[in-house]
Amino acid sequence: VVTAFAQPPSDSDRLILNRLAHTAAHAYALFDRHAAKRWRWHVQRRNAALAGLAAFALAGMIPVPMTVLAPAEIVAENPVIIAAPLDGVIRSIDVEPDSTVKPGDVLFHMHDSELRSAYEVARKSADVAEARWRRAQQGASISPDLRREAGLAEAEFEAAAAQRDAALSRLERSIVRADAGGTAMFNNKDDWAGKPVSTGERIIAIADPQ
Repeated sequence: VVTAFAQPPSDSDRLILNRLAHTAAHAYALFDRHAAKRWRWHVQRRNAALAGLAAFALAGMIPVPMTVLAPAEIVAENPVIIAAPLDGVIRSIDVEPDSTVKPGDVLFHMHDSELRSAYEVARKSADVAEARWRRAQQGASISPDLRREAGLAEAEFEAAAAQRDAALSRLERSIVRADAGGTAMFNNKDDWAGKPVSTGERIIAIADPQ
């Protein structure tokens, strides 16, 4: 507190000035305590924020293993598809899932009882037609009627032989072999036993392990 006096202050003036000085000192001291408290709180909050950032940065450096639980499927790139060669029923799968196969290995059999019966009938019909044709050929040189019969018998034999060959081809296709080497990919082979399939239906995929 600054006060200007024309003359030296009296005792009463000094008493008043002393009380004013004490009041001002008390107010300043109270103000100074609040300012210091606010400053300390500000410093503490800043230090806490810096400590939190440091802890977060250190936590980011800790290696954390990560795993994922989800269904997955391994799919081959450009596999060789082995399909059902004809309508029928799978009798047995002759290889294990994910096993290695070589070209020509038997992969599966289809039920062939009807195919085998059809082939036997066609084979016997072709044998009979061939015998009739041979017999007609033997007499064709001496009889015009036998020559005509020989021509007809030959045509019948050719038709019967074609039916026999077609039946044999279907029978042979009931045994399915690998077209290429690799890993045989399919589900549980027991799921296929006795299952009806259509021509062209996918049964096994052969994949290159690489």
